[in-house]
Amino acid sequence: MGRPRSVDDSQVLDAAMLAFWQDGYEGVSTRALEAATGLPASSLYHRFGSKDGLFAAALDHYLERVVEARIRRYLAHDDALAGLREFFTSVYRARGPYRACLLANTLAQPSARLPAVAPRLAAGTARMRAALADTVRRGIAQRVMRRDLDVDVAAGFLLTALYGLLATARHERDPARLDAQVDLILGVLN
Repeated sequence: MGRPRSVDDSQVLDAAMLAFWQDGYEGVSTRALEAATGLPASSLYHRFGSKDGLFAAALDHYLERVVEARIRRYLAHDDALAGLREFFTSVYRARGPYRACLLANTLAQPSARLPAVAPRLAAGTARMRAALADTVRRGIAQRVMRRDLDVDVAAGFLLTALYGLLATARHERDPARLDAQVDLILGVLN
């Protein structure tokens, strides 16, 4: 009898992440997770302990693969203001089905209070705020943002604006209208 095929945890987490991202924790059944990952529930629970454990691992995976990649791609831009603009506009100009942000989506759901999930959401939010604060600091140093900005307040404002833009882009699909909103958001900084 042959050995069962090995499945990489990264592949499993990619599939689970997409399922949770699309339908939210509450909207994803065990059967949907089995279908998405190609693994029976017993294997998923053996690997991750529970649906909560799988969701927590999928959030960690999302923060590393999606959030960190977006921070590196956009917020590390040589021109802080241009990078920030690209960061915001990429939210609604991305190809493929619109999913918003798994982090932002989860913050608005009851699953945000799950013991395995809440610390990950806090860490993800703190990471986003820190990256935005760093971008504001660089923007001030580059003289493309106002020198009198309070970096922490500006980072909090940008995070709030980002979450609002993510929600708005669910129903407003006209890029010109969304661009005008981004212009207004970024106009506060200079």
